[in-house]
Amino acid sequence: MKIVNRSLLGALAAATVVVVSSPAAHANSFQDRPMFGGYYSYSDGGDQFCVQAKSGTGIVLDVTLRPDSQPTRGPVITFAVSPGAKVCRSLATAYEDTYYRMRVVVRGSIPVIEKIDHFYS
Repeated sequence: MKIVNRSLLGALAAATVVVVSSPAAHANSFQDRPMFGGYYSYSDGGDQFCVQAKSGTGIVLDVTLRPDSQPTRGPVITFAVSPGAKVCRSLATAYEDTYYRMRVVVRGSIPVIEKIDHFYS
């Protein structure tokens, strides 16, 4: 019985190590979060923030990314996304785990629609 218990404990310890040692590079990633007029996503492993605008809407998404609490921890990035397009920008020069603020203004909508979210790079 002791041999079985030791084998079981060894297997449980190995399984725990596998779970705990999963790659941290993807810990902050998320896929296709919806917003009015499109979607946004972030790939932590590739340091890519992407925004995709829905086609046929006639609206443009104006995007601003900036470090939220410490401005020197990464770049401020602004870009526009036309209907049907997908635009990605790199956050590779930001410090790891910088808390970013995303602001998207939907141009062409009345009233003006704004989406604000936060994420870690």
